[in-house]
Amino acid sequence: MGNEKQEAVQPADAGAKTTREGWHVKIEFSKEQFRALLELVYLGEYMVNGIRSPGEYLARFDEFQQYVYSMAARFGIADVAEFDDRLRKYFPSDSFDEAMQEYIGAYDNETFWEELIHRLAERDFGEYYGDAAQHFLPEDRFARISPLIERYEEEAEKHGIDRLRTVEV
Repeated sequence: MGNEKQEAVQPADAGAKTTREGWHVKIEFSKEQFRALLELVYLGEYMVNGIRSPGEYLARFDEFQQYVYSMAARFGIADVAEFDDRLRKYFPSDSFDEAMQEYIGAYDNETFWEELIHRLAERDFGEYYGDAAQHFLPEDRFARISPLIERYEEEAEKHGIDRLRTVEV
């Protein structure tokens, strides 16, 4: 963003007012900022409701997404969301959904490896130290578990999942 955008930034309570319904804030967005908001709303709603069945969606996130999508055309960004007359609901366009999947795929890949490595290291740590593992000070625990994490990181970098197997014991 250029300097003109930085000058336009107001304190957090600028434009805020209290009504019977609670706080209302008026926020002004440029087209680029509103597109970023659309992306963040998509990604946030995906994170919260993507793991739920349609009947179990957390309504406040779904409703907010609908509210933001409904304003996309006003910003000249109508290609982001499409309104389904039959369902009376906005849905992300195929092109927007595809663009967001790049972020989601990168996040999922990074999270997969991070979780796998740390869970395997925690498992090995617990197996080696047994009940004593619960009594280490955080810095001692970190010093002991770090080599396990590093070993799994090296394995993942070199071989991915190629050598990951279940073993009957």
